[in-house]
Amino acid sequence: MWHGGPNPSLWGSRGIQPEAIVQGSVGDCWYLSTLSALAEEPSRIKALFENTEYPKNGAFAINFWIAGKKQ
Repeated sequence: MWHGGPNPSLWGSRGIQPEAIVQGSVGDCWYLSTLSALAEEPSRIKALFENTEYPKNGAFAINFWIAGKKQ
């Protein structure tokens, strides 16, 4: 559940930015590099989400495609 400011944003305070992605120690560079490439065009990131607003319960509905088919 969101406990920050009164108006949280699904896209962050500065919007969608490729340079905002930071790899940790999980070894997920393949996934993060894909997100960074998508973030070059913010509408592509927005298309992944069913949510258009920040959900009060913190649950995000995200679409994934495999071989061009929405899963």
